[in-house]
Amino acid sequence: MEVIFFPRIYEMYRSHLEPDSKILVLGRVSLGDSDRSKIICDRIVPFKKVPKEIWLKFSDKDEFNSKSAMLEYLRNIPKGDDDLIIYLEKERQRKSFTALNLGEAEDILQTYKDILGSENIAIRYKKVLKKS
Repeated sequence: MEVIFFPRIYEMYRSHLEPDSKILVLGRVSLGDSDRSKIICDRIVPFKKVPKEIWLKFSDKDEFNSKSAMLEYLRNIPKGDDDLIIYLEKERQRKSFTALNLGEAEDILQTYKDILGSENIAIRYKKVLKKS
């Protein structure tokens, strides 16, 4: 898909326009006379900064208690827009840790996948609101 940048927007976000970088483009769709639609860019968000929910599923409270030491790092994470949600399957309970910055926590997620199995981790991206 083609993206159109006006000069002011391009200058604001050009540092995010690197080869192979993952970005979210927010803007308006332009449907012209051609067969191809275009996006007129209003804003770019690096994919690592898109707010997300990370779900960790434990079979029950006993499994959680036996592996809860892996959550100690939460005390040192800076504030952000991400949420970590612990789900206990047997008890059907959940506990949320909100306002975390998990965008740079790729190594932590890999550790969780190694400990819990990738089938017990889900990442859900939240809606990105357009800033005025």
